[in-house]
Amino acid sequence: MMFEKDRVFFDKFVDLFKENKMFRNIMNSTPNFIANSVNLKQECLNTDVLKNAIYSLAKGDDYKMKELKLEAELIVDEINHQQSYNTLVMLSAISRKFLSNMYRHVYINHGGLENVKNLILEKSPVVFLPTHRSYMDFIILTLVFFQFGINPPTIAATLDFQKMFYFGKLLKKCGAFYIRRNSSNNVLYTTILHVYIQQLLTSSKNHPLQFFIEGTRSRTGKSYYPKNGLLWSILQTFLRADVYDIKFVPISISFDVILEENLHVQELLGIPKPAETTSHFMKALSVINGDHGNIYINFGNVLSVREMANERINRLTTVRNSWNRNHSHYPQEGIEKMFLDFVAFKVCHSQQQFHVIPFTSLVSLLFLTNINCNDRVVYDESFMIKLAKLIRFLNACGAITFGGSFSTLHDKLVRQSILYLDGIISIENESLQLNWSHIQVQQNKTVASPIVKSPNLFKKSIAILRLINHLNCSIYFIAYKSLVLNIFQGLSKNKTLNISFNSLNVYYALMQKLFHLEFLIPDHLKETIQFLTEQGVVQKCDSLEDIFILPMHVEKLKTHFQIHCNDISCENYSWKLQISHLFNIVVNTMQSYLIAYWFYFQVLKYQTDQFNQSKFIKTIQTYLIEYCSNGTETYTAYSALSKKTIQNFIKSITKLKIIENCDNIQFKILNPHLIQNYIMTLEQVSLIPHNLYIFTQSFKKNE
Repeated sequence: MMFEKDRVFFDKFVDLFKENKMFRNIMNSTPNFIANSVNLKQECLNTDVLKNAIYSLAKGDDYKMKELKLEAELIVDEINHQQSYNTLVMLSAISRKFLSNMYRHVYINHGGLENVKNLILEKSPVVFLPTHRSYMDFIILTLVFFQFGINPPTIAATLDFQKMFYFGKLLKKCGAFYIRRNSSNNVLYTTILHVYIQQLLTSSKNHPLQFFIEGTRSRTGKSYYPKNGLLWSILQTFLRADVYDIKFVPISISFDVILEENLHVQELLGIPKPAETTSHFMKALSVINGDHGNIYINFGNVLSVREMANERINRLTTVRNSWNRNHSHYPQEGIEKMFLDFVAFKVCHSQQQFHVIPFTSLVSLLFLTNINCNDRVVYDESFMIKLAKLIRFLNACGAITFGGSFSTLHDKLVRQSILYLDGIISIENESLQLNWSHIQVQQNKTVASPIVKSPNLFKKSIAILRLINHLNCSIYFIAYKSLVLNIFQGLSKNKTLNISFNSLNVYYALMQKLFHLEFLIPDHLKETIQFLTEQGVVQKCDSLEDIFILPMHVEKLKTHFQIHCNDISCENYSWKLQISHLFNIVVNTMQSYLIAYWFYFQVLKYQTDQFNQSKFIKTIQTYLIEYCSNGTETYTAYSALSKKTIQNFIKSITKLKIIENCDNIQFKILNPHLIQNYIMTLEQVSLIPHNLYIFTQSFKKNE
């Protein structure tokens, strides 16, 4: 039986494995163009920009100039792709076989794919910007584009892959061009990279470029803060008037199960990432015959750089400025930096808005936000009702959910998702039970992470963090709504809250600044409150009693935290929270992050004026392990163990000038008063567990 929502989904998406009539056979699929890497190399070396850079660096020394020219040629060879049609045919055939063994379906938005096909025939250069959760992203998109007769893109990849025996060259022949990390101080290299990108966009007719704006695979299931280096190289091509326009195509790739998720979680717990070598790749092939569910590929709205630049940037000024500086320039402030950030976040928002939420994410979200102290969730009709409400809420938020509306199909999908989750959740006696005893971990005495010393806690942490990573596939649509509800709940203490929009906006802006590396939080406070009211989560009241937040207190917050936000409305309104299953699900989604940051501030409070980042992370994890060992906590404390969350916290408070980065290892506390202010504010807007609060009181004594 096909339900209405399911029909809408399957009308838009086709299965790569089943819908063979929708695309050509691999052997008959001949792209219109394969990029000529030999010509590209010569075009780069002959550009005036590179010649001028070499002349400037040589400072009139002929011998130095010859050395620099030779070095430039070697750098271009290192970067340059070697795309080969025969290699693409071979890889497509092999990849399709591997994918069909690992995944049941690869669903693709066929309409979006046809739009991309037509877009490439236009004159403007096209740039694909996919999300990056797995190494499979590279293989899947190359296969899809090649089979649908779309010119395969050249793809930016880290230089680490070049070290892989055989596979390094294979990826180059598939269109990969390698770039070094952390090379911004090398003027010759950055100039060549900028020139190479420019030539790819201007010389490779009808040939798209692809790169991952996050810069690396996300280990958390949610989008990382964008890395703008390569994006700036692309935008410079437009700002220098080398092209009339550039078209960006955001692409969202989601998985029921990510192949590397177990390794990702272990990295979050402090276990070093395995080296990217051929031997490690061959070991990873052991998962090929597992059942990993489905893959979903969706295309966001095409973004025109020219249209985004209108009314935001003066093209004549930027053209003049760009020609008066070298290509290694990266904007640190001003209009160009604002435009760069605007484009980056526009892309990230589009990726997330068109992200297909798999059912494994819904099950994980519902499980973790309802788990009890015995690691169980009752699995009965009420669970299915909560699931239906969650799906309706996400659909109202604009999310695309796989599985449709509430139906008898859901029990089957829940059981199927549990199967995909590899036994982390099991169904026992009409309840869902968290399992971790079967998880295999490698004992490594050289690993510095404190959690490896507690094997059972280590396994449980892996299980919970894997579920959190699945939950995070949905979090874009919930995070800022959950943030607003947490502020409401914290300030009102479950009573009627009377507060002006302006006052509420101060708290919202404060949390927005603190969590900007964790979530994409838009400036949509008024719209969010209206949406929550329409969904019945918040009720507007006529009463002006109970709690009133004094404007003086809000002004102090603005002064302490240097918050600059636009006034929305000075009028006071009263709201009452409608406590329900849906309310608890949405609130609990963000509650764990509020508590985690509060806990980090508590640990930071007792650090010396100058502290080591690695030791700080280890201290946090050690305290949390001690707390979790008591057996009184559910998933909140386990989520705070994530190394990525702690690193985001450190970067965030560095930007807020609470601490100062001395040398990427040592940090100095600049403003201890702000630490205490944040602790107090987070206690206001979140419900800190009493036993955790008592536990933190022992920190000073232990220090």
